Amino acid sequence: MGGKKTVLILPILVVVLVLLGIPMAAGAAALDKQEDIGQIQEELANNQVSLDKATLFYQQSLAEVMLIDDKIRKNEAELDKTKAKIETLKKNLDKRAIHMYKAGPSSFLSVLVFSDDFTDFLSRARLLSYVLYCDYDMISKSKELRASLDKQGRELAVSRTKYARQLATAESLRKELYQQYSIKNTKLAQLNNGAAGSGDGRFAMASTDDASRTYVSRGQSRTGFV
Repeated sequence: MGGKKTVLILPILVVVLVLLGIPMAAGAAALDKQEDIGQIQEELANNQVSLDKATLFYQQSLAEVMLIDDKIRKNEAELDKTKAKIETLKKNLDKRAIHMYKAGPSSFLSVLVFSDDFTDFLSRARLLSYVLYCDYDMISKSKELRASLDKQGRELAVSRTKYARQLATAESLRKELYQQYSIKNTKLAQLNNGAAGSGDGRFAMASTDDASRTYVSRGQSRTGFV
């Protein structure tokens, strides 16, 4: 009789244990899923911090490139102006030299004739020499300025290349971080879809929406790409 009772009780115990084990297993799976969701949300937050830093780096590099471009434009304008000035001075000097050559010794003779005395003659002669000297001096200084502007232009070109590369690196980093974010966000959405039937799933989905809105407001508006 006792053996029959034992046989009857064992199946009942098995059924009870099975029934009790189902919610326990489901609860453990839900906890594991919540841990995964929390980990991904933390990774997304870290990704946002990295994106902010990359965006700042990009903006600084872009500002440097724009500043150098402005300097290059000003340098080129000043260089063109200096070149035109040199050409004008050369033409004036050539005209004056041709005039003096054509006049020949008679020009100095006229200076002598119309001079009151020898001192006046020397003063007039020195004046002619001074005019020529001023022409040469202005041309010489203009050429020095042109050489300086040429050098500055080369230096600006080197700096421009440097910051352009830095800008490209910053842009590449931003895109890479955004791709990482997209992958994590997709994975998070998949986990949330699997937990959509539970209260925890709804809470996780709300957290995902908040993270997405935060990323868009802080990342998209700054980076200009999403």
